[in-house]
Amino acid sequence: MPRAPLYSPTFMSNKPANFKWNYACHALDGTFYSAAMALVATETVLPPIIESLGGPTWMIAIIPQSFLMGFMFTTLFLAHWVEQQKRLKGPVLLFGILQRLPYLIAGLTLWFFGLHHPKLTSYVVGLTPLMSGVYFGLMMTGWSELVSRTIPANRRASNMALRNLSGACLAIAGGFLIKQTLEQFPGPQGYACLHFASFGLMVISFYFVSRIKEQEHTPPTEDEALSFKENIRSLPDILRKDKSFRHYVLSRILGSGMWVGVPYFSLHVLEITERPESYLGLLVSAQMAGSFVGNFAGGAAGDLKGGRLVLIMARACYLSSFSLIALSTTMPSFLVAFFLFGAAISLNIIGHSTLMLELPPQNKRPTYVGLAAFLNAPPMLIAGFVAWGLHSYLDSIAPLIWISCVFVAMSLYHLLQIEEPRLHTAGS
Repeated sequence: MPRAPLYSPTFMSNKPANFKWNYACHALDGTFYSAAMALVATETVLPPIIESLGGPTWMIAIIPQSFLMGFMFTTLFLAHWVEQQKRLKGPVLLFGILQRLPYLIAGLTLWFFGLHHPKLTSYVVGLTPLMSGVYFGLMMTGWSELVSRTIPANRRASNMALRNLSGACLAIAGGFLIKQTLEQFPGPQGYACLHFASFGLMVISFYFVSRIKEQEHTPPTEDEALSFKENIRSLPDILRKDKSFRHYVLSRILGSGMWVGVPYFSLHVLEITERPESYLGLLVSAQMAGSFVGNFAGGAAGDLKGGRLVLIMARACYLSSFSLIALSTTMPSFLVAFFLFGAAISLNIIGHSTLMLELPPQNKRPTYVGLAAFLNAPPMLIAGFVAWGLHSYLDSIAPLIWISCVFVAMSLYHLLQIEEPRLHTAGS
């Protein structure tokens, strides 16, 4: 499928109006949102919370990818509408409010009902990232399009890296805050405090989104604009004709297999080392330190070489981290594994956010973004339930980790089949 001349030297050297201001606003938005999510990290903090409240084991299995599943199932509903909008900041702000409110509700539920109704509270806490993800997903294509309209292609990786990097700096301190909070206020009240702090940081991130200066975009003509049904009917043709995008989608789908082992990482560490829940803070700090390094490397590599290389680096870190967790028995080695895991997550985010905005033709970018996310949702859901079933049957994490490694390796194979979009010249 022919692509718009997105990667010509002329485009890469031109910057949208208010570039520096918007670059800073996007970075600060991500800084505080990343720090907020670290305080209630779905991979590290929420599984033990659900377990301590007596929540079901299947919920623990799917909680690490619940936010992702929430937004991936809803991305296509408004993609066609996003493509037709002159401005997008208003809708992004509206859905941004809905995206953040579940964390305040979870904090209030933990505070007032956690002790007397723990089972009910576990469901509210478990549904929080899912509901937040649903609202984000409805306008995720709008947010990604707002980014693409306000930041040029060869600066998006560094911006995403800066968002995550500065957020990781706050999150490292947040790891120690988690430890101190849960030591002084063990149980539901401590968990509530973490959710309140997370919501406060989300409010700050929302402020910076509201300060973005958006220029009016020229939408497609009425003849070019597609309805929801017409847009859905066009999806099979996209997958059939665009080879690189097809390999990208397959890479994401197979990469979902990593979530077979991830839900049990922190529980496995606490069990093997016989440490209390407060040591989750150390794991979060190690993960955030890795995120710091991953963002620095990913931002530099992404701006220079594009998102494909960054995604390859991410998979190398995932494979190293998973192997180390399967083989380790001491806290120092587990901290190294979580460091690599944090680096992999950051590299993965930067790689996807960079490559996904450059693979599609410019006029169909929201639809491509929505389609890639939507097709990745069922495999992530399946991986969560496979994790739950295998862990219940095997009662061991080692086989789950090696299964994750196999899927990451297959994902890497398809990544290597993708042609880096920046190799395209104007008019290709």
